[in-house]
Amino acid sequence: MIDILLSTYNGSRWLREQIDSILGQSYGGWRLLIRDDGSTDDTCEIVTSLAQTDPRIKLMDSTGRGVSSARNLGLDSASGKYITFMDSDDRIDPEYLTRLIDLIVKEQADISQCSLYYWYEDGTLIKEKETVDDIFEGHNSIMHAYFSGMVGHICLAAWGKLFRSELLSGIRFDETLIIQED
Repeated sequence: MIDILLSTYNGSRWLREQIDSILGQSYGGWRLLIRDDGSTDDTCEIVTSLAQTDPRIKLMDSTGRGVSSARNLGLDSASGKYITFMDSDDRIDPEYLTRLIDLIVKEQADISQCSLYYWYEDGTLIKEKETVDDIFEGHNSIMHAYFSGMVGHICLAAWGKLFRSELLSGIRFDETLIIQED
């Protein structure tokens, strides 16, 4: 099972489309753990309504503590074999989970990553040139990808990847950071 950890704050503008992209996954073995950070819009109402139609959707409160805290609380609640992160304005392709799980299982990797697109409000869609579908196995491979000048080979954001959950055991996001917290 895959736990999808979604942190949101006033994300109602994108939330229905985002959750629809999750509900449309070809891989069905997922659970969506949504941590709301004290939204003042109708985020909670939207999630509550959608959770009534699909028991895999769970809303949890992390009021006013920031995205890193919300992610850490999500990690504390996760029980799946794999974990992926989403931000409140992300959408995923219908094959997102299938592609990432296939890569990680086939290669017995610790992290799989996929290409990404930036979708602008005017409808423009741009493929990120530097990010590639890839897998990373073991501490040395992961550290090499992050710190050897290969920025772009591994996307530095938490989203867009599937992690073997045991890899994240004991690892937490720094809750004192308000930017570059990934």
